[in-house]
Amino acid sequence: MPIDTTTGEMQETINWLYRLGFFLLIGGVAGAATGLLHRQIRWQQWLLRHNPLTGLPNQAALLERLRAMQHQNSCLLVIEIDNILEISNTLGYRAVEDVILAVVARLRGMQTEDTELFHYHPERLAILLSCEDDGAARQYAHEVHELLSDSVQVEDIPVYIDTYLGVITNDGSINRTEDIVKKADIAMARAQELAQPFVVYDESIDETSTEMVSLLGSMLQAINAGQFRLFYQPKVALAEGRTTGVEALVRWEHPELGLVPPDRFLPAAERTELINTLTLWVVEEGCRTLAEWIGRGWRPRMAVNLSVRNLAAPGFFQSLSSIVENHGIPPELLEIEVTESGLMTDPEEALRVLDRIRERGHHIAIDDFGTGYSSLAYLTRLPAHAVKIDQAFIRNLGYNEKLRTIVEHTLALAKGLGFETVAEGVESDEIAARLKEMGCDIGQGYYFGKPMDAEAIAHFFADSRWPVRRAGED
Repeated sequence: MPIDTTTGEMQETINWLYRLGFFLLIGGVAGAATGLLHRQIRWQQWLLRHNPLTGLPNQAALLERLRAMQHQNSCLLVIEIDNILEISNTLGYRAVEDVILAVVARLRGMQTEDTELFHYHPERLAILLSCEDDGAARQYAHEVHELLSDSVQVEDIPVYIDTYLGVITNDGSINRTEDIVKKADIAMARAQELAQPFVVYDESIDETSTEMVSLLGSMLQAINAGQFRLFYQPKVALAEGRTTGVEALVRWEHPELGLVPPDRFLPAAERTELINTLTLWVVEEGCRTLAEWIGRGWRPRMAVNLSVRNLAAPGFFQSLSSIVENHGIPPELLEIEVTESGLMTDPEEALRVLDRIRERGHHIAIDDFGTGYSSLAYLTRLPAHAVKIDQAFIRNLGYNEKLRTIVEHTLALAKGLGFETVAEGVESDEIAARLKEMGCDIGQGYYFGKPMDAEAIAHFFADSRWPVRRAGED
């Protein structure tokens, strides 16, 4: 039976060994028994602070080191091998141990005198290092993920390892060492949820933080009290120089905190049923404004973002359709945006839901295209009209040759699949011109306009150098 080294069970085992030694001494085998006893005690004491497979310090040792570094700038990075069960089912548990040992060997290879390596959970490793800020932590996490991205050899078989990293920096403000590990684990779980290599912890992803509990607790009341507002960012057809649509973006005008950006409340809301209420409010308010624009002869397509929870919620699309019909909005003028990584949470169910959306006449756009894990076969089945290329590929397009190659191939792939292409993060005339040369259809970003309230975007439609599409125009 395995011994629980985190409880008093280990100490009871040591006490039992002492009692055994006493009886062995009485039995007349004192010399041999004493040597065996001492070795067993040293082994059990070693196990109190180390993992027997890797020999690395364990959770107890990690917590002790975190206490010792309490008042230093530090960074804790936790690593989980996500496909352990798959490896075990395919190759057996011995292969799992070989994979863990191979990962540890790689991490030892990049270890310095400023980093410490721990095996604090059967499937999780941790690295503790001195760290000044989130930027340095992100860079180190990126290097670790790159190091672990290659497959490992297990009995001459290349085995792919799927790792997710959670990162937490501490400037001494986190008092309980257990909370540091907990927050790193929360960040790692968020990375898994988003299918991202790593996530750096902040309170916006932590439902248990005081701020998040308070924000979530007051969100429903805030919706009813009219504290949420929609802002609209223009989307411009690059070849025509006309505004063809907008993206609706929600903001929270909190009476005490001021204007709360979406990254402070949306991640937590998306893990609760509140996201359905909030999304339907966005659709309602967006359709009300869109109806006013249509009455003025303007025909922009409005995009709203849906989460994975929205896609799975019973009755959600019936409610959405009722809102659209009540405001007399042509379905093709309401575009539904979903992230590529969100679709991969349950790919087959996502396809069924998207088919229903398209059947109702709505346009569908795949957001953050190129950052998820869609296979080519899956992409060919998507009932989408457009894909949005993530701003991470666009912002540095002007001077990064590798990014230009990636964007060119992504545009070619999207065009080949029959998708309209939208580039996010367009921040200069140079990038807009380059995207136009590459054949990108639509640009969105600060170069054209920041998110604006309804009054400001109406002025933009009428007076900007990118006038809005009107009724009767294609």
